[in-house]
Amino acid sequence: FFFQAEDGIRDHCVTGVQTCALPICGDQLLPHTPAIVGMRGVGLAMSNRNALAQPLLEESLAADPSQPFVNHALGIVWKDRGDTIRAEPYFEEEVRLFPPAVPSRRMLVEIYASEQRYEEQLAQLDAIEKNELPAVDTRHSKAQALFNLKRYDEAMAAVKACEELDPRYAPCVLLEANTLAKLGRRAEGEAVFERAKALAGK
Repeated sequence: FFFQAEDGIRDHCVTGVQTCALPICGDQLLPHTPAIVGMRGVGLAMSNRNALAQPLLEESLAADPSQPFVNHALGIVWKDRGDTIRAEPYFEEEVRLFPPAVPSRRMLVEIYASEQRYEEQLAQLDAIEKNELPAVDTRHSKAQALFNLKRYDEAMAAVKACEELDPRYAPCVLLEANTLAKLGRRAEGEAVFERAKALAGK
């Protein structure tokens, strides 16, 4: 917040003349409630100012654990630091409190994929699919999880569903080539692989 000083100079934390003995910052004019503190923390987390965001988010949750978006934002703070053990419970709590909480489910999908927890990843992807419009990245993630679980017939079906949305989406075409190879259809896989390279511009 910026306020105009009487001498025409804009100053971050001063109202009235610049020699004001008790400067007032804009955020001090807002009520100090869990919701406002939490939203300040969320905004800081979304702009990657995690060191400033964390104490505000923790304060908000301590006062009212049911604040929307606050658990999600605190999960992002820890995930960005590479601490998925601390991040995961915050995303899970956001899902519990505010279903379907698709953004938090997407964060869980990333965590589970990185930790090779593919069954849990699939469960989150199924929930996401039920609560959003068809999306090529979601279908690709599902196909990849099935492939990683060596459920190749199901992976192929998921790849085809992905390509129905966008037949030129190179990651799905490449996954189709790999899945065909795993199913023993190597010649088909090689042809599809060439198509994937062409789509990727390679």
